Amino acid sequence: MKIALCALNAKHSHSCLALYSLREAAKSPGRDIIVKEYTINQDTGFVLRDIFSLKPDVCCFSVSIWNVTQTLSIIDRLKIVLPSCVIICGGPEASFESKSLFSSKLDAVVKGEGEAVFKMALGAIEKGVGFSETPGMIYRDGADLLETEDPLPLDMATLPFPYRNGLDEFNGRILYYESSRGCPFSCAYCLSANDPLRVLPLDRVFGELDFFLDGKPRLVKFVDRTFNCSKARSTAIWERLIANDNGFTSFHFEIGGDLLGQRELDLLKRARKGLFQFEVGVQSSSPDTLARTSRSSNLARLSENVRILKTFGNINLHLDLIAGLPGETLEKSEQSLNFVASLAPDQLQLGFLKLLKGSELRRNAKALGIAYANDPPYEVLETPDLSFADLAKLKSIEEAIEIYYNSGLFTQTMRYALSVFDTAAELFKSLADFGASYGEGYRSKRQRYEMLFNFLSNQESKRTLLDLLRYDLLFRENERNPPEWLSPRPSKEELKQRSNYLDSLSKHGYPLAQTPEEKAAQSSRRKELAAATSFANFHTDMPLWLSTGKLEARECVLMFRYGEQTDSSEVCLWGDTLETAR
Repeated sequence: MKIALCALNAKHSHSCLALYSLREAAKSPGRDIIVKEYTINQDTGFVLRDIFSLKPDVCCFSVSIWNVTQTLSIIDRLKIVLPSCVIICGGPEASFESKSLFSSKLDAVVKGEGEAVFKMALGAIEKGVGFSETPGMIYRDGADLLETEDPLPLDMATLPFPYRNGLDEFNGRILYYESSRGCPFSCAYCLSANDPLRVLPLDRVFGELDFFLDGKPRLVKFVDRTFNCSKARSTAIWERLIANDNGFTSFHFEIGGDLLGQRELDLLKRARKGLFQFEVGVQSSSPDTLARTSRSSNLARLSENVRILKTFGNINLHLDLIAGLPGETLEKSEQSLNFVASLAPDQLQLGFLKLLKGSELRRNAKALGIAYANDPPYEVLETPDLSFADLAKLKSIEEAIEIYYNSGLFTQTMRYALSVFDTAAELFKSLADFGASYGEGYRSKRQRYEMLFNFLSNQESKRTLLDLLRYDLLFRENERNPPEWLSPRPSKEELKQRSNYLDSLSKHGYPLAQTPEEKAAQSSRRKELAAATSFANFHTDMPLWLSTGKLEARECVLMFRYGEQTDSSEVCLWGDTLETAR
């Protein structure tokens, strides 16, 4: 029997953990199981043709709020061209209000955890006995829809490792890993509140982490909902990763920022820069809003812990907010933004409440007066505390944050901008309004540099702003031809000085080049250095700004050396390496 396991991911760099878990759980002699991953941006006609070419007997789709619309469209057409193929859906969008999916030509739905249920369902198909004895299923029986009883939560220890086939099929893509399922907390907007917490045995987790460390993927993202809800467990895993660090792989965790204690902080201080990424769900700085969503959080402790982590300088910090929660007014939303921005995270996400199927807030939306879109991703439209106009303002602020803060293109300029505006909310509101005046067509990278300069030009001398913008541009990219307004052309004397400096660098290793071969090698090195190097004159003491945040006038020349990564550089003050802030 040929089985196709399919998913439409949000991006090519993503992978669908569920498909690989199902593949390993369902392996059996006589079954040819093929994983097919696509993206939501691909033509659905192409996806249909590709699946059709496999001629599967069973086709299973993982559906979420991001792909369910396209997936159901493909299912309808797939059933026409392959009428004998049994089509099954599973995933978060299939696990609640499941019968609504049967408006398509779907044959069956797996509710909840799929590994054991899917394996049993395949056995039923092979035997031709139907799904009546398979728990956790909704299926067609002629014109009727029948539903079986829900299965018990799975013991994590019984689940197979999803990556037993190796990592070759994930080249350049993010790997997802779960060491636990469920959550001990009961946040009203989250589906994990429905599931009891279950964990993989630590010895197995250690073995699987060693597999990742040996394989050296770029990024492994733990999908555990609150990774550090058990301090002993999270500490043991972090200790293992620090002790066996391969110097390359990064690990991403969603943590409770207020749950970190002194022992964990002391441990995390030792981690290699880039080894860990932390996503901290703040959601709101309003105690009333948090209480109304059953969100437990000690904001003072969270704030202190994040500030301590920032001093380490070794962990990328991503802080999340949710706009539209019960009790969250526009004023409170702005206060939440100011609270998070004051912690200076590497990424600041302003998300919008989504009324997920199965969540407490969706069940109580009418009583709470929350209006939301009927189609996925079921985003909030208005609440008793936030009008649609208020949410529209927050949307424009979100766009400004994404472009100017989260993009990483304007790090030093935004650092300055946040220091001269009274609040982060005021900055991003003003920036959003200013950007709107340029129109939708004003969206290229260079135009955004110019727009930011024009926006801030009345806040400080143009010379200082040009320095900060020039630094941001050259630090992120090997820009060979920056705009004239941003980077004035150097004088002939400056060009001569830079040429002489490159000559001196190129002679390193070939100080007494005499033979044609030695001279050719020196010339080649000179060309490579010139291509991978940019110089810029600054009127601001950039080393002082980068290390202390103080702006003082001082002429200096920085040299930017670019490696293989085009999004970063080594910055030198005529050969003396500087510690740079990103």
